[in-house]
Amino acid sequence: HDALPIFWHDAVYVLAEPTGSWQTAGQLPRPLGYGVSATCGDGVVCAGGSDADRHYADVFLLKWDGRALQTTPLPSLPRSCANACGALLGNTLFVAGGEETPGATNALQTFWSLDLDNPRAQWQELPPWPGPARSLAVAAAQAGSFFVVGGVHLTAGPDGKPARTYLADGYRYAPKHRTWQRIADLPHPVAAAPSPAPAIGQSQFLVLGGDDGSKAGFQPLAEHPGFPRGILAYNTITDTWCPMGEVPLGQVTVPAVAWGERFAVPSGEIRPGVRT
Repeated sequence: HDALPIFWHDAVYVLAEPTGSWQTAGQLPRPLGYGVSATCGDGVVCAGGSDADRHYADVFLLKWDGRALQTTPLPSLPRSCANACGALLGNTLFVAGGEETPGATNALQTFWSLDLDNPRAQWQELPPWPGPARSLAVAAAQAGSFFVVGGVHLTAGPDGKPARTYLADGYRYAPKHRTWQRIADLPHPVAAAPSPAPAIGQSQFLVLGGDDGSKAGFQPLAEHPGFPRGILAYNTITDTWCPMGEVPLGQVTVPAVAWGERFAVPSGEIRPGVRT
């Protein structure tokens, strides 16, 4: 957001249990934000992302043993990207879309996978979904499939800066057949909602709020009412969306993390340029 400065950080914090205290675990290889992160076994895979100057293709695994943070490099993405979405299906990480460079006026339509069970594996380029290129989409892994829903499509505006079209379409990828299928549209556009979307039971995932674009360009920024809080549940059997209550706070550009019997949504933006 042009009106507000953005600062990137490299600190890593750990919360051992919900009733515990946060502690500083160490540092990332560099200040970094807007990448894909996914829990993998006893670690966290981080892919891509950006700092104040550029986007990155770096991928690494973080592990915390209770005393020290371990960082292990993994094969780099085929291209640098930030604002992509991704999720683990089994032990394969899928990464979709994003933007290759800061200020890009087009989003990526790339779709990649990495088999984390195979130490010699490299990223595979897979067929992309049949809809528009996008960034800030929501990924989900449920019922043996990978899903990508919503996000923003980018074009060059009259001033040459990226202009957003907010998207409500979604797609389901079947790894076994390497094929995509369009699913029912969201009831309204959603971008930058917590991702990967929490998977519930055997056939649902939840889109937690997100930016629907209705307040894009809102001024003055200080009076922005915040992002929508409505939860949308998708059923993979009936191919339907239905409302399911609200989140306490509309948080965007933020991961959702499965944690025991809970899902955690740490930090994020609560209005343009304002973090929590």
